[in-house]
Parts: sequence; structure tokens; C-alpha cells
Amino acid sequence: MTRRRIDIEEISQDVRSGLGDVPIMEKYHLDPGEYRWLLEKLKELDAIDSMDFHNRMLARQSEIDAVQKRAIPRNYLLYNISIYDATNLNLRGVVTDLTKEGLQVLGIRARLDEISTFLIRSDLFPETTSFGFEAVCKWTRTDRVSGEPSAGFEITRISKPALRELSKITGVLAVSEASTERPAQKKPLR
Repeated sequence: MTRRRIDIEEISQDVRSGLGDVPIMEKYHLDPGEYRWLLEKLKELDAIDSMDFHNRMLARQSEIDAVQKRAIPRNYLLYNISIYDATNLNLRGVVTDLTKEGLQVLGIRARLDEISTFLIRSDLFPETTSFGFEAVCKWTRTDRVSGEPSAGFEITRISKPALRELSKITGVLAVSEASTERPAQKKPLR
């Protein structure tokens, strides 16, 4: 089997530019363990700064902990999908992962056990139509560095047509958490 060489400058630029963990793992064909190892190597080589390293390592550990507790694998979105509070369209967030049962949203403050009505507009996705649903907040946190809120929601009420639209999005624009697991093998650095 031929091993793919990873260009340090290219991957460190991806990290510094804010490309998400899952898209980086997909781009370089890394499993979560390889990705963690690579982040550590990038930090050792000063190819990424301490803040990027710290934030990503915390996020990876949180994901690992959550995966071990989760029955349904998450679908990480390859592109930012805007989500709106349906009662106030000025409140906009970004969906970072999505399943038919729940989602994670960055940028919209929520309170634990609060029920929210959300809208995902179709203007970016020609194959979908706008749809809404209700969800209850299951957890919240605020990033210690940026102060940006994030929250996890369980979908409590969604129509069948809206569920079909949600399935289209996850089918076309997402990478399943289960698909990121590969046998561990180290990638040579260049």
C-alpha cells in the first residue's frame, strides 16, 4: 500500500484558516487517532500556535467522550449551514453536526431544557426547500477563548416533509462520524 505524504505547510494552513477537524481528517485521509498525533507533531514543530492546538485538542477530547456516550453517530457538515431562530430571524447560528434526532448549533444562545423553533432556509441548497422544526436544548457551553455560545438540541417535533429535507442535507453535505474510523496507520510528514 502506498502512503500519502502530508505537506506540513498545507495542513498547518488548513488548521490556521479554521477548516474544521472532520474536513481536515477527510482531506488527508486521517482517522481520529492519526489526526490527534498529527496535531501534536504540528505543535512540536511550531507549525501551529498554542491556541489552535489547545482548542482543537479540547474539541477532539470532547468529541471522543461524546462518541463513547452516543448511540447515533453524528453527521459533521462539510459546509456551514445557517440556522435561524424562527421567532426572530435576526438570530442566526451555524449547524456543525446534524442527525435526524438532534443537532449542534454555534452562535445562538440557549438555556437548558428550553424549546426552540428553528428554520433552515433552502437558498444555498437548490435540491432542498426551507423547513422548520422544534428542538429542546440538552446542553450549552461558551467557548472560553472566543466567547461564542454553542448548544446541543434534541429534535422534538418535525414534520415528515421537513424530515425528508433534513435527510437530503445529511446525505449530501455531511460526513458521518462512523465513516471517519479507519485502522490506525501513521502518515509520513514532509
